[in-house]
Formats: sequence, structure tokens, C-alpha cells
Amino acid sequence: MKYLMFCFLILLIESCSFAQSRDNTIDSRILKIDFKDRYYGLFVNQFCQQKNAKCPIIFAFHGGGGEAFKLDIISELAGLADQKNVIIVYPNATNKNWNDGRPEVNPHVDDVEFIDGVLSHINQKYSIDKKRICATGISNGGLFSFRLACERSEIFSSVMPIAANMGLEKSRKCSPKKAISILNMMGDEDPLIPFSGGDIKGPLGLKKLGKVLSSKDTFEFWKKQLSCTDQASSILNKEFKDGTSIEEIKALNCKNNIQLSQIIVHGGGHTWPGGRAYLTERLVGKTSKNYNASLNLLDFCINNPKK
Repeated sequence: MKYLMFCFLILLIESCSFAQSRDNTIDSRILKIDFKDRYYGLFVNQFCQQKNAKCPIIFAFHGGGGEAFKLDIISELAGLADQKNVIIVYPNATNKNWNDGRPEVNPHVDDVEFIDGVLSHINQKYSIDKKRICATGISNGGLFSFRLACERSEIFSSVMPIAANMGLEKSRKCSPKKAISILNMMGDEDPLIPFSGGDIKGPLGLKKLGKVLSSKDTFEFWKKQLSCTDQASSILNKEFKDGTSIEEIKALNCKNNIQLSQIIVHGGGHTWPGGRAYLTERLVGKTSKNYNASLNLLDFCINNPKK
């Protein structure tokens, strides 16, 4: 896979490829926001380049300290999206962190405006299925996906955060305008974002970077927001050779048949299930091979259009 090669050109230009998933080139784009250049990667296969293709689109947000091109290496989303005719956008955060609503992380950067601009730019050139505009992300990128669910529910049809619970501060200021489908994937042995809620920890647990709800309270928060009346749980995949098992909790009878689902990776860490390990297990925990997050979030986006 190729490494990042940002092309230092001017506003809204298509430039060189910065990464590659299998044979699928991801192009780097530049967008000027508040007189500053912001970068994002874009994967559009040949089908989605057709005039009336109407392809679903997924924004995929890297974690804190990460970069856009690395997320494709970890997730291999572009390769799977090519098979399913889905556009993938890999935005790059300012100083490698998204403003996800925590006062400790880039509070003065308007990342929501950035994503508005990126979507508008892509929509000018490609045929997008406006009923299937989705977001995913890991860690800080997952928390930012939750922020979009709160602030752009009239645009996004679903969000699929990974290794992220709902931020405590954001939960106090979250009033979605429209119902939005949610698939949340979380390891119950995550050493950085606690499954049981509380302080988000920096590398080696040396910093406290705001607070999150527990996974249970995150599910209950959205269950209330989406007017769901009940829930059911099931074991999707029994214990695998890597020591992980997969449980799914689904909300029932939600408003307008909106989908709310939580995947608990028992034994899983602060990782992308089914993806590549980006740090050692000692630092981030296990990367489960018992569940393919990329494949499932693609299907979730496709199967849950805006109501």
C-alpha cells in the first residue's frame, strides 16, 4: 500500500493518490475552510463515477493521533466498498484530533463545518444516494460520529462508531432533529475508552481526556432518543481461537423502524474488529478476528436508508 503523498495545491483540486487498498486508489483532495487547507481522501470506484449512479457514501474518521490513510490500511474499507459500490471518504483532522464535543480536544476547530463542506464538494461531482449518507470512525473518530448523529441527523442516515462510547458532555447537549440508525461496536476490555464509562485515557493511561458514558448507558441514551420500547440480545459468534466472542444487543419497536444495535466484542480491545492491529496488544488490547466490522458497517449503511 502506498503511503501518504499530499499534493500541496490550491483550493478544491483533485491531486495525487495517498493510499491504496488492494488495487483501489484513494485520491487526496483539498478544501479551504476559514482560510485554511483541510485534506481528505476519496475512494470512488468506476460504477460510482457514472452520472446517475446514486451511490451510498460513508465518512470514515481516524482516531486521535491517527491519519486518514492509516485508517484504510487498518480497516480495508475501500476494497470492500469497491465490491458494494459505496463511496468512502477519509477526512484528516486538525492536529490529528477531531472536535468530538469534549472541551479537552480541539474545541475551537469547527469539524462539523468541514464535513459539511466536504459533502457539498463531493455532491457537486458525483451522484450520491442522499438517503444513504453514513459515518463511522474509531476512538476519537467514533466519538465524532456520535456528534454528527446529534448535530446532522437531518443529513446522515446512520452512524457506526467503533471503540467509542457516547461522550458525557455531548450527551448533555444532544437533540437530534431526525431519527438516525446507529450501530455501535465496542470491546469490553478496551484499555483507553472504558466500556463501563468514566475517564478516557491517553497512551499508557497517563492522561485523562474527558469522560464517556458506559456502553450500556450509551445504548440506553439512544434507545430513549429513538423512542425504542424494548431490546433483545443474542450471541452472534461464540468464542473464537483469539479468545473473543460477539454479542449483539438490538433495540426493538423504535420510531419509524429505525435500527439501533450494539455489538459487544467480549475480550476485544481498543481496535477495529476484523481489521489490522495498529499497535501492540499490550497497549490497545486484542483485535478480534471473530467479527468483520468493515463488512457489517457497509451493509448497515446500505440497508438503513433515511426514513
